Amino acid sequence: MPGAFVECGVWRGGSSMVMAHALLGAGDTSRELWLYDTFFGMPPPAAADVDFTGRPAAQQLAEGDGDDLVVAYASLDEVRANMARTTYPADRVRYVAGYVEETIPAQVPEQISLLRLDTDWEASTRHELEHLWPRLSPAACS
Repeated sequence: MPGAFVECGVWRGGSSMVMAHALLGAGDTSRELWLYDTFFGMPPPAAADVDFTGRPAAQQLAEGDGDDLVVAYASLDEVRANMARTTYPADRVRYVAGYVEETIPAQVPEQISLLRLDTDWEASTRHELEHLWPRLSPAACS
């Protein structure tokens, strides 16, 4: 199935590392990995961002302790170091820093075979779906 592997909201890079290891295991180092994140933590939630009980995400964050786990902070340097441990070719990994609403669709792969969305909030997820879903390889959608 042709196309890049894309992850929006990479935090420390764990899922992207799994993608890299899977590709290495399959002997495929030709694919680009596109990693989208702010690399400075999560933006504030909007009113539409609630859990399954209707409890606002802003309230939940306010009650948290403000550590890196709550705001999903991981620097670009940390993610690069984690990805380097996979031994996937560094020139095949693209790091796109900033809010996805500002970086997508200006910086996107032409075709996507695997799309993972984990930016948490409704607006960013909707934006990703609007701009990235149409780039999915037809085989990825069947």
